[in-house]
Amino acid sequence: VVVIHQGDSTVGANGPNDCNLAANGALSAINAGVSANVDAIISGHTHTQYNCQLPDPKGQLRTVIQSLSFGRLLSVLDLRINTKSGDVQRDVSTARNEIVTRTVRPDPAVQAIVSEAVAKSAPMARPRGPKCSTIPGT
Repeated sequence: VVVIHQGDSTVGANGPNDCNLAANGALSAINAGVSANVDAIISGHTHTQYNCQLPDPKGQLRTVIQSLSFGRLLSVLDLRINTKSGDVQRDVSTARNEIVTRTVRPDPAVQAIVSEAVAKSAPMARPRGPKCSTIPGT
């Protein structure tokens, strides 16, 4: 599995598991050149959502997925492994983007850590310089 920052743009309306990639996208070109030994590509950068099956250099389909931005989706790959060969069985593996809801009650132990970090960092959350100024020589 390759995790890569570069992503692709999409066109039209897209749901979390649609594959409406823009033509000639950067990640599509990268996918075409990545070894067929790579079974999936998880991407980022473009803050879009897609779940695609794109051909590797040998023409075999592999998952190329991106989970939007800011934790709104979670990409889940269920890669089935052949226990004898150790190879990923792409034909029975699955991938999906799960919508992350904001309705989950925070875990008290985790919330305590977050609250402490917010309190300790509060003194640093102030402006360090002017918001606007003229650049000399312009």
